[in-house]
Amino acid sequence: MPHSIGVVLLLFLESTFIFTVLALLFHQRKNIGKSPFIMVFSAFNVFTFLIMGADIQAHVYAGMYFSVPEVIMFSPLLAIYLLTYIEEGTLSAQRLIYGLLAICGISVYIAEMVYLQCSWSNFSISAGLTGPTLELLLNSAKSSMLAAVIPVLFSIFSLPIIYSGLREINISSFFASMIALVSVQLLITVPHWMIELGSGMTPEWFSGGQIVQLAMNIWLGSLLGLFLKLTESEGKRPHHERPLDIFFAFFGSYRRS
Repeated sequence: MPHSIGVVLLLFLESTFIFTVLALLFHQRKNIGKSPFIMVFSAFNVFTFLIMGADIQAHVYAGMYFSVPEVIMFSPLLAIYLLTYIEEGTLSAQRLIYGLLAICGISVYIAEMVYLQCSWSNFSISAGLTGPTLELLLNSAKSSMLAAVIPVLFSIFSLPIIYSGLREINISSFFASMIALVSVQLLITVPHWMIELGSGMTPEWFSGGQIVQLAMNIWLGSLLGLFLKLTESEGKRPHHERPLDIFFAFFGSYRRS
């Protein structure tokens, strides 16, 4: 059990580090520009997709394990996306959505090209065992990226909608950010329960990974709320955001600047 606690604490520390680095770069965007933030944010996304292909699992104790990239990497990136929406409004969040889609598409294309190069009989880019290993990793990463498109799109659309809805009923940004992150996780999890119930199976209501991810979202929501308080961000948004603005922005009918 002490070893398990150490594993969880280390993973929470890694996630906190990712969130802190991106939040600091975002906060200093007026002094150093937005390029460092965008480049680091993009690099973390590519790395997340890559280690998703490696299927790295953290084993806490008997019967409790979870995917490291989904919990440790993806959760802080979602929190930073929500921070961008809160601080800069719908149009900046819209641009991040386009950027994420571009990253996913280009990464899949490059992964497919290198994967084909690894399997060509007359073309070798490495020697020994590294070639087949890279081929296996890229093929798995490509599949993981394609499988993650729908959950990622659902998450990045749901977060602003839930957060803005909570703010409209006068819930503070501290609790609104926390509730929004937790709600997105639950909205993704509930359909799996419904499918299992519909097929006659007894769903595992909260697996070990879901419990850890729930705790991670609560922790990151608290960090985000604290960051907003410390930087006095509340009340300084460029304009009032309606819950469905992000939806209209993505499909091109949103023209405010």
